Amino acid sequence: RKQERRRREKFKCFFMCLFHPRIPGSRTARRTFEFGRTYVVRPKGKHQATIVWLHDLGDNGSSWSQLLETLPLPNIKWICPTAPTRPVALLGGFPCTAWFDVGELSEDGPDDFEGLDASVAHIANLLST
Repeated sequence: RKQERRRREKFKCFFMCLFHPRIPGSRTARRTFEFGRTYVVRPKGKHQATIVWLHDLGDNGSSWSQLLETLPLPNIKWICPTAPTRPVALLGGFPCTAWFDVGELSEDGPDDFEGLDASVAHIANLLST
């Protein structure tokens, strides 16, 4: 129950930051993160929805945009950003694309709020343009 509650709180926090990136008292990013290229798959039909697709650790937006382009969903616009390349603690500091640093794979592990905030701000910016 405790882990499930913590998971829900993280999820809630992420979406609160995404839709309200300037919440008073929220953390602000101190470092500058260089995000990779954003790939957009335009709808083949009438635009009815937009989905932002976030890749996994070590991946990029290009590989997903190529796959998403083949789906039979003609009314969806897909936005596939690429995370910044950064050292990832879980991988011994090896640099790879990551939306935030991952220290360990447990619910009680430390959270990289700075990296998460930067990613949320980047995604919010993509949606506002």
